[in-house]
Amino acid sequence: MSYYFSPSQGDPIYNGHHVLADTGSVYNGNIVSFTAGGTSGSISLSTGSGAGIAYDLLAMTELPTTQELVANIGGDYCNYLSGYFEALVGSDLFSGSALPAVDAKLYDNADGYISATAGGHSTIGRCIGHVTIQHKDGAYSVARCVFDFTQIL
Repeated sequence: MSYYFSPSQGDPIYNGHHVLADTGSVYNGNIVSFTAGGTSGSISLSTGSGAGIAYDLLAMTELPTTQELVANIGGDYCNYLSGYFEALVGSDLFSGSALPAVDAKLYDNADGYISATAGGHSTIGRCIGHVTIQHKDGAYSVARCVFDFTQIL
């Protein structure tokens, strides 16, 4: 199972006012930031100061062939979540593909992935537990995380 990300509680802000840059690879659950142009620019993988987490439902007329957002909607508007919210996050969205420890602070890893190691980047949340979910492929362990992207933009 790859790139599992599911907002579960809280009050996320669904922001779809920015175009997804048409380069790179962005998946639902990756941290995104603004490219040149600040908040009037497009969004792409975060470089260390994330604005939120990519979460586009891909409401398209044709079935997407990949989970990778740039391949499907690069150059078009893309949703990302900001604000304060909780989400279930699979290991593929963490640096090193390993779930963080419970109570670990979470950081923007400057490559679109979430890290439990500070590395000089912004704190974006905390892991509050581990949960086993049932998926079509069987049982899968995910991190239950609280995210805080409440900065004023």
